[in-house]
Amino acid sequence: MSRKTPKASADLAEAMDTLQAKQAERQAVLDNLQMLQNELQDTEDKKEALEQQVADRATKLDRASRLTGGLGGEKTPWTQFVADLRVQYENALGAILLSSGVIAYLGVFTQTVDNAA
Repeated sequence: MSRKTPKASADLAEAMDTLQAKQAERQAVLDNLQMLQNELQDTEDKKEALEQQVADRATKLDRASRLTGGLGGEKTPWTQFVADLRVQYENALGAILLSSGVIAYLGVFTQTVDNAA
């Protein structure tokens, strides 16, 4: 003999409507949570990629500083070499003129061969 009274049916209908509204709110919250979790995962992936780039750049910077530090010892010999070349270039014209004069002077004297011997 279970008969539903109109008040109980109205209460049940009202409770079901409230339940459906709360379930819809819950689903909206779950969807928002999933969206936020996806965004968090994307952000963490980007963070890992950036950390890897930082590590790569640090390695490259360290290698470059060691290379330039190693080449720093070559500065003195190269500086001296450039200074020596500059002196040689400045003296080249004088050396050419002096050589030309010596050749021209020595070219006048020819060797005589003595056939009488």
